[in-house]
Amino acid sequence: MSFGSESHSVSASTAESEPPSLSRNITVVGVGKVSVRPDVATVAVGVEIKASTVSEAKAEVDARMATVVAALQELGIAEEDIQTSQFPTLIPTLGG
Repeated sequence: MSFGSESHSVSASTAESEPPSLSRNITVVGVGKVSVRPDVATVAVGVEIKASTVSEAKAEVDARMATVVAALQELGIAEEDIQTSQFPTLIPTLGG
């Protein structure tokens, strides 16, 4: 065995001895998809009636709209989800 003085040179590069990188990047790629059942629909329905009197016209409009509302309810739409947005516009006609 020999215990002489030998010189060993180890050259290792460590993070401490290297200058910090000036360019740091994070790249993230992803895809997302969400599917839900629609829960809101907006439908505009109108009824036009000609009658001799306002009360006759209103009664006919009410009857026809009741039919529309009943059909919507048969499709599963709750009564509280059906709204009236405009009251009928009455336009009198003369001489006819």
